[in-house]
Amino acid sequence: MWSPSSWRMAQRAATWGRPYTNFVLLCVSASLRFNSFAMTDVIQAYLAMGGYAAFVWPAYALAAVVLVGLLALSLRALRKAEAELAALGLSKRERA
Repeated sequence: MWSPSSWRMAQRAATWGRPYTNFVLLCVSASLRFNSFAMTDVIQAYLAMGGYAAFVWPAYALAAVVLVGLLALSLRALRKAEAELAALGLSKRERA
């Protein structure tokens, strides 16, 4: 949580001339601006999709299911084609 003393400590660190002072000031200013509650609000707002989450997330899930199904069908067809070629006695070198 923000406190005036933490900002004063960061300013003192900057005046000490240490090489990490910019990093210290950056971290302190970031912690003053963003707390854990603000980040959860941002994540919740993203997941809510502006009120359209009930439509967006099922659409993503359906698309993922279709893509996985297509992958499974493609792999099954590949194995079947390789088995047919093996039954004909063609090696991989002869097929290419």
